[in-house]
Amino acid sequence: MTSNKRITKELAECTTNPPVGITVTLPNDSDLHTWHVILDGPEDTAYAGGKFGLVVKLPTEYPFKAPTITFATRIYHPNVTNDSLGNICLGLLKSDKWKPSTRLSSVLESVRALLEEPQPEDPLEARIADEYRNDRSEFDKNAKAYVQSEMKVREIQMKWNGLEQYAGLQDQEEKRWFWIMVWAIGKAKVRPKEVMASDDEDQ
Repeated sequence: MTSNKRITKELAECTTNPPVGITVTLPNDSDLHTWHVILDGPEDTAYAGGKFGLVVKLPTEYPFKAPTITFATRIYHPNVTNDSLGNICLGLLKSDKWKPSTRLSSVLESVRALLEEPQPEDPLEARIADEYRNDRSEFDKNAKAYVQSEMKVREIQMKWNGLEQYAGLQDQEEKRWFWIMVWAIGKAKVRPKEVMASDDEDQ
């Protein structure tokens, strides 16, 4: 089975019968090798209520070479780098442990399981791993704070997207000038109605 056939089959499996708490989409229908995944934070964990974006990159040698999975959403976790890269330490993805028979649905389930049971003995973030082992309440507090922060960012992004749609903006240039105008009004601390009133007075 060629790489593309294997990926197509696994994509169908993950979209028609997705693992619990996981949603898979293709950002570009013509590129089977990049998947976007939304992972729901498991209940009864510090990540409950959160939605975490993952990027799955499948090499051309797949399934004989392991996929690369990163967190697009910042997360406070011993096994995920606490930066914009979002690298994951997951045993079955390591080159010496990867098996071509491993299904992507199983890999995604393993990532979600890592949120239920972090592996502090094999960390990417030693400080967070120490905190998880020695001060669980502080770890939970910090992890929940990250979840809340990301939820606020997502709400703001949705509002921005809504404003763009309301304004009927289509191309990137229109959007750029729209946000320059919004920024300028906010910087001047002048509301649009006040600007209009000022213009009427000048006339």
